[in-house]
Amino acid sequence: MRVKLRPGAHFVPSARGLYCSRAGRSFVLPVPPAVQRLLDDRLGDLTDGAEVASLLGPIDDPTELATLRQALATLLSQGLLFDLDRAGGLVPDRATAERYADALAHLEEHCAEPYAAFAALRAARVAVLGEGPAAVSAVRGLRSLGLAAVTDTLGPRTTAAVIAADTPEELAKLAALLPPELPYLPVAAGDGHHLVGPVLRGLPSALAFPATADRVAAWAGVHPAGHAPSLHAATLAGSLAARTLLDLLATTGLDTSRLTVIHGRTLRTTTRPAPTQAPGPTWLPIDPTARPATPTGHTAQPPERPTEPAAGPARPTEGTAKPAAGPARPTDTPTPPVTSPAPSSPTTAEGTAAAPEERLTEEWYGLARWLDESALSQLPFRLAALEAVALPGRPVLTGWGTDPADARRDALLRLLRATAAAAAEPDAPHPGTAAAGTTRPRWLLDGLLRILAEELPTDLAAPEWSELPPSEPATPRARSLRRALTQYFGHPARLHSHTLPGTSWTLATVTDTATGERLATQWGPSVQAAGQAALARALAGRQQEGTALATAAVGTRALEWARPAELAALAAALHAPEVLRGRSVHAHLLTEDPVLGPLPFPCGLIRLATPPTARPTAPYPEAL
Repeated sequence: MRVKLRPGAHFVPSARGLYCSRAGRSFVLPVPPAVQRLLDDRLGDLTDGAEVASLLGPIDDPTELATLRQALATLLSQGLLFDLDRAGGLVPDRATAERYADALAHLEEHCAEPYAAFAALRAARVAVLGEGPAAVSAVRGLRSLGLAAVTDTLGPRTTAAVIAADTPEELAKLAALLPPELPYLPVAAGDGHHLVGPVLRGLPSALAFPATADRVAAWAGVHPAGHAPSLHAATLAGSLAARTLLDLLATTGLDTSRLTVIHGRTLRTTTRPAPTQAPGPTWLPIDPTARPATPTGHTAQPPERPTEPAAGPARPTEGTAKPAAGPARPTDTPTPPVTSPAPSSPTTAEGTAAAPEERLTEEWYGLARWLDESALSQLPFRLAALEAVALPGRPVLTGWGTDPADARRDALLRLLRATAAAAAEPDAPHPGTAAAGTTRPRWLLDGLLRILAEELPTDLAAPEWSELPPSEPATPRARSLRRALTQYFGHPARLHSHTLPGTSWTLATVTDTATGERLATQWGPSVQAAGQAALARALAGRQQEGTALATAAVGTRALEWARPAELAALAAALHAPEVLRGRSVHAHLLTEDPVLGPLPFPCGLIRLATPPTARPTAPYPEAL
């Protein structure tokens, strides 16, 4: 038997035994110093390949001979050595081995049968489509691997292709020329960055790739590393494409379905798992009266909150068959939800499982990135801000709460509402109101409460509104909030309320007594809870200058603290005839993002329509 040391394997004598390492793992082989010296002395022979008999021949001591034989067997079983007689073919001659040393070393390191893989590589024919420095670099790298042919045209025996494209349209045009099952690797140029991979097949994958390219471009535009030098980035991209095809053609077992981003002034490379690759957001009509099931695409649902935490200065008593991928305009026909197997958990760049909500801010693929919280005032409430890099204009969305988790959840729900509003078809006749929640019932109720708030008259002197006396809400916390608004921020507060028919749920709004400016509007399960929540929201909006919290958007935080029984009672009240007034509820769930895939929390569009026709209902302008 002939054995050879794999190129990436190492061993060195140590006091405890022979220290061995390969492919990120290491161990110590307990052998005596004499055997360690023997192996160290024969390192050159093991690197070139040697007969086991010749390695054992010079040893006369039976104990050392048995120990060395066992050591070689262990190194072979642990993958530091491989058997040349089982390497899948003849060892390449010296001239070939020297000419393609880099490719051979890579195959010997990663393949169980490296010479069979090398033979497959030598028979492969690759077409490089496109022009520019990336294509030139890819051709140069592929030719150094020893392929049978590297051409700029397709042929009947083409094994794979590289598509170097500057625009999504060019990528789709070139991908349309390929047979449906032919693997191809996109190399896309961006504004100050380049993308390599993942390996794709068929025209639909090419049509879905622009969504990923756009998302990465949005992140590249805000990355602190800056823009990569164009020519150098393109050259590196072509070289990485050649190495990826080496793994694909030789079936090394390494992952070729990953995307590599080349960015930054120092040419950083970041590798990410393959994205979902859908051409657009996926919508699912929902029957609001159906019993909620696990929604398609939602990877997690947080537990119900049995009680509201008492801590904090201002915590009020508020509390399917999978649809076809692709952009689809929401329809008017509700359908009941169906269950589907939960998708596998995504992983971070380090390979660990990511929490569902963390995917929304995952670098390069996520919808937004968190901003530095130290730049925000954190008293009396905690604030959390994120930049929605995937949305037009990259708006900054700020959440508030009594603790960091509370503030971050509020910011993420704002992000999902903004995402749902942006994902709607711009020419849809009935776009609806954007809504989000940590569970499906909360999402539906969030939308309905926002719609009902929008329908109320803006004139607080209208009969639908009732002014609360200055002594209300009559709680110590509410009084302290009112004093802080008046004495510290100079906003003497006046409260008005509107209670839903058939329920105690109330919408409270806070206005500045002197100027009439509306400071906050919040829903709550009672007049007292809604008033206290509105005062808290008004105070949070004034503690940080220049944030989006300064606008008095309708708030539904009380839904996150309500018990399931309270939510069910509210849902029944909202479907009462005196509330709907002959209208029906139409809900459309945004189940998947084209890059992230399934969204962690329910969000979408909700509207009320009067059959058979309905007036267009524009989304609430401050629904975020």
